[in-house]
Formats: sequence, structure tokens, C-alpha cells
Amino acid sequence: MRVSANLRRFQSRFLMEEYRRNLLMERSALTALLPEEISGDPVLFAAIETSASFQTWRRLRQDSDLSPEEAGVVFRLVLERLIGK
Repeated sequence: MRVSANLRRFQSRFLMEEYRRNLLMERSALTALLPEEISGDPVLFAAIETSASFQTWRRLRQDSDLSPEEAGVVFRLVLERLIGK
């Protein structure tokens, strides 16, 4: 189901525009939160952006059936490993 919904956005201009708008909104929020040494590193930023995306949160909650607290622990672990703290 998820794959077919994802594929539909390539066939719909409206869905693709909404998808891109959401990505830009997430990216802007993340850029505003991170220090320059992280947001200025394109590879590290991409890794953090992917790890902290809404899609990742949804997968943890729905596909892995984690509680909000457990999903938060996963987020913190991944981000700590990425930034080395």
C-alpha cells in the first residue's frame, strides 16, 4: 500500500508539489535547529535529515509498532551516533 501511494506522487503534479513542499518545510526547520558546523556539512546534514524525517518517524511508529517514547530513543541514538556525542 505504502509503495503504491508513494508511486502515485510521480503521476500527480499536485502530489509531487505537496511532497516537495513538505520536504522543504522539514529541511528549513532542521537547518534552523542545527549549528552551522552540522548544517554546513552536506553529507552529515543529509544523514541527519534522512534519520529525522517524518517518514522515519512514521516507520518507527507504524511499521515497527514502537511507542512515541521508544521511537524517541531510536531518534536520539541515531542522532548521537551521527554527531559523535
